[in-house]
Amino acid sequence: MVSSKLLRKPTRGAVGNGLRVCLGYLTATRGRLLIETGSIWVELVPEADGTSRIAGIATIEPRQGLKLTALAGDAAFDAEDLRWAEDAIELAQQSGAPAFTGRPSFHWQDLDHLRVLLSSAPAGTSVRQFVAQFDGGAGSKAQSSIAAQFLRRDTIDLTEPEAAELLAAGQAATKPPEPRLLQALGRNAASAHRRTGNPGNRNGRARRQRTLRRGVNQTGRPV
Repeated sequence: MVSSKLLRKPTRGAVGNGLRVCLGYLTATRGRLLIETGSIWVELVPEADGTSRIAGIATIEPRQGLKLTALAGDAAFDAEDLRWAEDAIELAQQSGAPAFTGRPSFHWQDLDHLRVLLSSAPAGTSVRQFVAQFDGGAGSKAQSSIAAQFLRRDTIDLTEPEAAELLAAGQAATKPPEPRLLQALGRNAASAHRRTGNPGNRNGRARRQRTLRRGVNQTGRPV
């Protein structure tokens, strides 16, 4: 329950970052990924555009489960390979403030993830206590409203339909966090970054809030 990976805060991605890091490393070093599953053996070569090229395929002795073997290449890193990462580190250091200090939102959850979160709560955690960890759910009135159907119930006891009902109640009773709450760089980070003369900063544009319009939908988000 402590990890923001479970609670889905914007300071940590929801998609598995480990796989991206692994394939990114293989891409940077010109490495390969070997896959063995069933009676199939496949050699993949990750490409810089995000695709993977099939370098080999063969039939093997049938096996249970899946085996992945990552083979790093011998391509050396240079300064250009690390430039974006160094820019991100420097901007974070210049920001002077955490990117997000709020609570997770019911609007960032789907049913599958909420069920994982409910089952991950410490033993004896009531639904009211669970709701209190979310944005808009800290007050007793909000807890009673969102968890009205689950008073004196523990999170571990909720079924899938009940979890869906809780999610719907939480989203109906709260508002999505506003984009202005996501201050990833802080007010002076971009100007400070420009003063350093870092060659990775090519345009020096600061964050601003706008409204993106697509069809009939309007969504305010930071750009």
